[in-house]
Amino acid sequence: MWTSRFLIWVYIELGEIEKAKNLIDTLHKFALKVKDNSLIADADGLRAMLFRAQKKWKESIKYFEKSLQEHEALDARRWNVYTFSKMLLCEYARLYLERDHEGDREKAYDLLNQALEIFQKMGAKKEIEKVKSKIVQTGLQMVEPKHVAEVPEVVLPSHIVTGYADLDDLLFGGIPINYAVILTSPSCDERDLLIKRFLKTGAKEEEITFHIIAKASGTESFAEDFQSNFYLFICNPEADAIIKSLPNVFKLKGVENLNDINIALTSALRKLDKTPKGTRRVCIEIVSDVLLQHRTVQTRRWLNALIPKLRSKGFTTLAVMDPGMHSPQEVRAVLDLFEGEINIYEKETEKGPRKYLNVRKMLNQKYQENELLLKKEKLET
Repeated sequence: MWTSRFLIWVYIELGEIEKAKNLIDTLHKFALKVKDNSLIADADGLRAMLFRAQKKWKESIKYFEKSLQEHEALDARRWNVYTFSKMLLCEYARLYLERDHEGDREKAYDLLNQALEIFQKMGAKKEIEKVKSKIVQTGLQMVEPKHVAEVPEVVLPSHIVTGYADLDDLLFGGIPINYAVILTSPSCDERDLLIKRFLKTGAKEEEITFHIIAKASGTESFAEDFQSNFYLFICNPEADAIIKSLPNVFKLKGVENLNDINIALTSALRKLDKTPKGTRRVCIEIVSDVLLQHRTVQTRRWLNALIPKLRSKGFTTLAVMDPGMHSPQEVRAVLDLFEGEINIYEKETEKGPRKYLNVRKMLNQKYQENELLLKKEKLET
């Protein structure tokens, strides 16, 4: 359904009105069924574009305004800026340019300037030129947004992407910056692939990325490939057999001594004090190991000290726990420490057991409660 939005756009541009209408109806029906407010807003925007192509100006304006309000309610200016600017603001301005009634050029000018300001903040050079050429069509003098020059050279995003687009959609852009989120899941391929995507995305984007593990996890190659920004902490007496020694690899005897883990983390964090502050991410995969070894009180005490310390250094945290390994009381005691929870679970379907994911909580943040079917082949691609 997400992909169909762009197919509808193509149909409209090609004048395939009936095909576009049928697909919009299908998209809207699906969006209502799954209660996806973002898709509902997109469907209304596409219907506005369809009416514009038919020169049904009144109906088109009605749906553009409806879609605009729905996108604003979802804070799309922050988490989905490209689609908001290109598919909504620019297309809405196009209506006024094509209709060209009295006052329409001023309305188009206002919408295009909003889009221009967003694209300038993004540094989207091609889109900036396209919008500027459309502003020229209004016949009004172009004025650069006054506060664009005041934007810092590096503008940090409000979310970090997880590396899996479907999950980022549920989270309206990704995990909020500096949040501490826990992934609860049984041991399975889907969980491991999701973690690898999270870590590889950070490493490839040259973000400082920490991975704390107790066993071989398939991310050892990241430590070799991204030695300047990927730090691996292996809590295992056989660490030498898992990976060779590197400046960004910390080998610990296990999870028995939490002070040793803290010292290794502190040592790595001190090195970062000399590096530019940017988005940083950490995956803590040893929560279940620590909970089994140290029980509830010590585990809570350790995490209660570690999470704020990482946050103060600019890290967004993804911890991992297998709830099936612990009592319900122990699980609740750990979950209480995190602002967000993402859960992977298995359920029976007509095609047999399948893995699903949903967002259970994300404190003071908007997110979709839909369950997401996890497919190994998609996670591996």
